[in-house]
Amino acid sequence: MNAHDPLLAAARHGGLHQGQPYEVRLERRSPGLCLVFQGPVPAAVPASAMTAIQRAVQGMPGLRAYADLSQCSYLGSGAIACLMEFLRLVSPRGAGPVAMVNPHARAMTVLRMLGLSNFFVSLPDDDAVLRWHAEQHR
Repeated sequence: MNAHDPLLAAARHGGLHQGQPYEVRLERRSPGLCLVFQGPVPAAVPASAMTAIQRAVQGMPGLRAYADLSQCSYLGSGAIACLMEFLRLVSPRGAGPVAMVNPHARAMTVLRMLGLSNFFVSLPDDDAVLRWHAEQHR
């Protein structure tokens, strides 16, 4: 068991939206910490889950962070708030955009409509995120 496993296990929230399951969770992947949105994420992530995400990000400070919206078919206002809070946590003082893996077209449309797409760099997969992080820190 990895020492960070309890942090990651607590950093998740899920439910149902119109009968479809959704989940927001933090995972450790080869490029770094990844906030995953899966399914139609309509609702606000509870404060306890956001606190757990914050603790996990702070508990693994050497890791780069990014988001994966490839399986997120809908972003409600609560999901957008969670995504923007994650951005604030991992990009302090506007230190640059955050990578986003292959965002679902509907999710990207919402981000564009709200003027938030400039905060993210859309990349096709985890390997591209790894290369992008390496290029950013040369």
